[in-house]
Amino acid sequence: MDYKDFNLTKKQYAFCEEYLVNGFNQKQAAIKAGFKEKNACAMGAHILADENVRCYLDYRLSIMTNKFNEVIACLTNIALGDEIDQIPLLEQGSQYLADKKIDSRDRVKAASELIKYYQFKEKIKREDIEREDRKKNNNIILENLFRQLKNEEDATEEDEDMQLDMEEGDLNEDNTI
Repeated sequence: MDYKDFNLTKKQYAFCEEYLVNGFNQKQAAIKAGFKEKNACAMGAHILADENVRCYLDYRLSIMTNKFNEVIACLTNIALGDEIDQIPLLEQGSQYLADKKIDSRDRVKAASELIKYYQFKEKIKREDIEREDRKKNNNIILENLFRQLKNEEDATEEDEDMQLDMEEGDLNEDNTI
């Protein structure tokens, strides 16, 4: 599929590609796509709000995710020794491919890369959990503040009602109604 299939302009397409390359930084993507620096943040937000742009980004991200998953699967097979490499051999004037087990150095490298990936993934998961916890705490704080304001508002209304009752002389001398 081409970016034209998503009804994108060349600048929108350039923005999308830069956005994916530079870690989802909309300001930098807008600048690299040719927008003026002073308007870059606003233009980035404007472009990201476009439905065609969102569809294109979703499409590209799904492709990237599939390729990434293939790489992870390949690294896992190499690290576990399940992958077999094929090397060309020349024997009696004819060339053929022979199976060769992946050597231990390559298996260790693959395992090392997988460890880095899973550590990074775990770090992202922890950050997401911490972010969610902060949101929950902020919501609790806001709810408590609203409750306090509501209670203060109710108390103020009761005081005003009491004051009005006193002004109207509804209370007896012994302060009973």
